[in-house]
Amino acid sequence: MKFGIVIKVDRRPIRLQVERIFASPLIEKFLITARNKTITLQSNRPLLLGKGIKHRKPDYKIIVGVMISSGTEKAIVDSLHSYITKLEQEEN
Repeated sequence: MKFGIVIKVDRRPIRLQVERIFASPLIEKFLITARNKTITLQSNRPLLLGKGIKHRKPDYKIIVGVMISSGTEKAIVDSLHSYITKLEQEEN
């Protein structure tokens, strides 16, 4: 699954390409690509959904790459989570 998200950093929009590269019943991994950098995020969202926990936000952590700013990391995680949640609601 490939899609794009837009985040705002210092009031500038940054477009990111996101691709889900791995999914299992416990974890999923996303490859996030900007113009010149890539990072890989891992989340436990499938585990929470499998247990029926819908109101807890999944834990996201960077497993490959380096994030300079924690604010940028938070913006990416929030935008990614909101996009996936919206996509799941449209499917149901």
